[in-house]
Amino acid sequence: MQIPKQVLQQFGGVGLDSVVGELRRHGWTRFNTAEFEMWEFLPFLGKLLNHTQVSVVEGSKSLVTSARGLSPHTDHHRARYILWNCDVQQESGGETILVDGLAVFSSMSQADKTNLRNIRLMEHSMFDGDEASHPMVFDLGGDEALYYSYWLCDESISPILRESFNRFHAAVKSVQPIFIRLETGESLLIDNNRMLHGRVPLEQNSPRILQRYWFG
Repeated sequence: MQIPKQVLQQFGGVGLDSVVGELRRHGWTRFNTAEFEMWEFLPFLGKLLNHTQVSVVEGSKSLVTSARGLSPHTDHHRARYILWNCDVQQESGGETILVDGLAVFSSMSQADKTNLRNIRLMEHSMFDGDEASHPMVFDLGGDEALYYSYWLCDESISPILRESFNRFHAAVKSVQPIFIRLETGESLLIDNNRMLHGRVPLEQNSPRILQRYWFG
C-alpha cells in the first residue's frame, strides 16, 4: 500500500504514518476515527468491495449476525484489508481476536508448507468471477498470502493434506491471540491476507454494532 506524500502531509503526517507503519509491521492497527478524517484516506486501501453492519440479530443463522464466538479465520480472499468501526460496544466483553496467520504458516515444517500450498478451500461466491474454491496459500505480488477458515476445508481432500491442515489448525489454536475491545468511535484495520480474526461470544441481546468494510 503506497500512500502519497501529499496525503500524509494533508493529515499531519505523523498520525497517519503511524497507522500505516503499524499495519505494515504488525498486520493490524487500531486508532480513534476522530483523530483524522479517515474517509479521505480509505480510498488508498483500494476499492470498497463490501459494507456490512455486524450486530446480533435474534434467531440469525448467519455467523456474522449471531452471538456465537468465531474462531480465527480470514474473510473473502479478495478483501485485502478489513476495517471495522465501532458504533456501539456492549458493556463488557465483545473482544475481537487476532492471530498472525502467516507467522503460524512460517512455523510449519517444509513438508507441511508444501501440502498447505496444495490445499484449496471452499469460497463463498460474492463477486463476478468467483470460483467455488481458492488456494489456502497463494502469491500476492511476490509475497505469500493466506486464505483460511477451518470450516471451509473440503472433506474430500487427501489424508496427507488433511493431516497438514489439522496441524496448521492446531498451531493456530495454540498461539496466544491478541484480544482487542474496540470502544465507541474506534476502528480496527487489518491485512486480511495475513491476519486471522475472530471474536469471543457476545451477549444474546448485545447492543454491539460494528461497521465492516472490505477493501481490495
